[in-house]
Amino acid sequence: MLSDTSFFHRFRLKVGYRFVEDNTLLPVIQHGRVVAFLEPGYHYRAGLGTSYGDPISTALRFPLPVQVDAPTKDGLVVSVFVKVHYVFDPRLCPAKMQSGIVTLSGDALNNLVVDRVGRATRAVCGVKTEAELANGGLWPELELGIHRRLQKSLADFGIVVRGETAVTILAIAPPPDIARERVAAQARAIYAHSLQQQPPELAHDLHEQEIVRHGDFVHISLDRPAAPLPRTNGLPIIAVNEFAHNGRHKHPN
Repeated sequence: MLSDTSFFHRFRLKVGYRFVEDNTLLPVIQHGRVVAFLEPGYHYRAGLGTSYGDPISTALRFPLPVQVDAPTKDGLVVSVFVKVHYVFDPRLCPAKMQSGIVTLSGDALNNLVVDRVGRATRAVCGVKTEAELANGGLWPELELGIHRRLQKSLADFGIVVRGETAVTILAIAPPPDIARERVAAQARAIYAHSLQQQPPELAHDLHEQEIVRHGDFVHISLDRPAAPLPRTNGLPIIAVNEFAHNGRHKHPN
């Protein structure tokens, strides 16, 4: 495309041409209705009775990551963070919708996409358990399911979700109580492992001190596993036997 400061460009505009930028469409309006779209390049100005709408960008759009609270198959609610890339091309809309769709602002388009992302994400996650959703290896399948639903629900609005990475799951967070329980379980495992690295008598004394300090908390047995267990983050996962003290289950903070 010629520079907009070139002599040829300025001359064409002066003699009656209309210029449309790259990645842009210009609606042609007659009698209040969109009848055509001018594509990038030079176009001779239309005659009386014809006007132009605002330029519409067809470049790739990047809405902010969407947070969706999605119920799971086992009755929990997880927070899913999804990023979606899309393009808007009003030429793909049914003709009867074009006059209205071209008046949507960028924020309105993003809000429409965010709404459809929420619906698609809840539908896809609703058939999985929380444990399944926590498995990152399953995310490509979820992304594909969300992608397919978005393509179907947004087609009539001229919104196209394109590319293999058009839908990306950034994170899936479990409910707060489950997250706290997993942190507490990891802390108990680390505690048990640290005791097992000490001489038996010292480990026993340290453990007794913990019992005194946290008399109402869950106790941890010091039984060593019969066989080595898989390692996580450089530390073995220690088998921790819990029993209720005074009939209550609590976890140390």
